Amino acid sequence: MYMFITRPKNKYQAEIDSGAKEFREDHQELIEEHERGEKILANIEKFKAEHEARSKKLAELWTGFEEKMSDPASKVESEDENIDSMIAEAAKEFDGATFEVDVDSVISNFYKRCESRSLAELEIILKITNQKTDEREEIECREEITIYPYDGQVELDEGFFSALKGKIPTWQIQAVCAEVKEYLEDPENERFWDMEF
Repeated sequence: MYMFITRPKNKYQAEIDSGAKEFREDHQELIEEHERGEKILANIEKFKAEHEARSKKLAELWTGFEEKMSDPASKVESEDENIDSMIAEAAKEFDGATFEVDVDSVISNFYKRCESRSLAELEIILKITNQKTDEREEIECREEITIYPYDGQVELDEGFFSALKGKIPTWQIQAVCAEVKEYLEDPENERFWDMEF
């Protein structure tokens, strides 16, 4: 290191130089903190904008849902009255009795083979309770039905439930058929299995 000393240090200049050095270090540190703060604020602003956009979408979704449901909601009471009337009318055929139908078990072997359409056996055990007399009866419905394994669809109609005819009202046979069909075709119930070779 080379030093050229030609005159003594001015203690005040040294104080200024030291203060300036300290200022530069503090200034640089504050600038870096300020830049980090600006990045954080930019992220906050971005998050705030995204949050406001999500809030707006949520409000639009809710408004859309309310508008979409307003028509069906206005008809619920009327439909309930129609259903009650239909049940009461059907009960007249059965000496005023109404029935509870419990789909006790659904036994099916629907395998995904090479065919897009095939026949498969379906067995359903139903328990019927006459709510007037509290009499119970177990009925088994079993036959081959047409299935579409790769579409997860079945051909199922009221004919399959012919054993119920005269035991419960027609509307209830239709309802049982619709519920069972929906159950069989719902992928979450996994009624269609891959064939193992």
